[in-house]
Amino acid sequence: MALYTAETLTATLTAQGNQNLPVVGHFNYADSDGYFTDLGTEVFPASNAVARSTYNFWEVTPSAGRAIIEMDLPGGFSRSVSFVSVAAHNLGDFSDSGCLVRPQYSSDRITWTNPMPPVTPTDNSAMGFRFAPVLAPYWRFNITSLPAENVRIGVLFFGRDVMFPHDIYADYAPPLLQTNVELQSNVSEGGHLLGNSVVRKSSSTSANIQYGTPDYFRDAEWLDFQADFNNGQGFFWAWRPGEYSDFYYGWRSGSPIVPANTGAGGNMSASMKMRLYDDP
Repeated sequence: MALYTAETLTATLTAQGNQNLPVVGHFNYADSDGYFTDLGTEVFPASNAVARSTYNFWEVTPSAGRAIIEMDLPGGFSRSVSFVSVAAHNLGDFSDSGCLVRPQYSSDRITWTNPMPPVTPTDNSAMGFRFAPVLAPYWRFNITSLPAENVRIGVLFFGRDVMFPHDIYADYAPPLLQTNVELQSNVSEGGHLLGNSVVRKSSSTSANIQYGTPDYFRDAEWLDFQADFNNGQGFFWAWRPGEYSDFYYGWRSGSPIVPANTGAGGNMSASMKMRLYDDP
């Protein structure tokens, strides 16, 4: 699990004192018709990567060690993209081959630019790329240095991030390992433990958003996220991005977000309970 932030954006956020504000990425500009396989032999369609579910995939067989999935914005219009995020993938399986992944953008689908350097995934957990906003109509996720094995991506967002009004630390329980682990125990007639089998694993956590202004909670960006969260749509979550690499794909678990007036000055607070995807 890792959220990679471009150096220039890191410097800006640090200067503002915002480097540790929690971040959610819920918005994806493309629809299913906007995704297609640009390089590689398609096994399952690129449109699977826009569905937000983790059980179906874009899957391709690489071509000469490369695979590319492209996202064209509706109507070919430029939009401001600052956040590219991936979940339910197998890219970490290819770290030994020096696999490199990078988001890229273009104005003409001929010349492609990297908004930040490529990275080598070390596992199959969620990963995100965060950079200063870029206006472009064409985006792609470029994967290189692959062996001749199929590549899979279940969730791929090209959108923007939403920062919380304040950082969080106290009372937040980061799921460093799976937090929901159910066991099936085998016990002998004499009461001896014979062994355990893990029958289900997952993670859950919750976050409190405290003392935001009414303007923050009434802003269109927050309301868009609140609507997606309450409707059970998947999103990406980083609770302290300037200090830890914790980055997850998750969805609502429990009550909806309902901001309430708290304290003096008209401030508002809310809480969000999340179920987080654990890559198998």
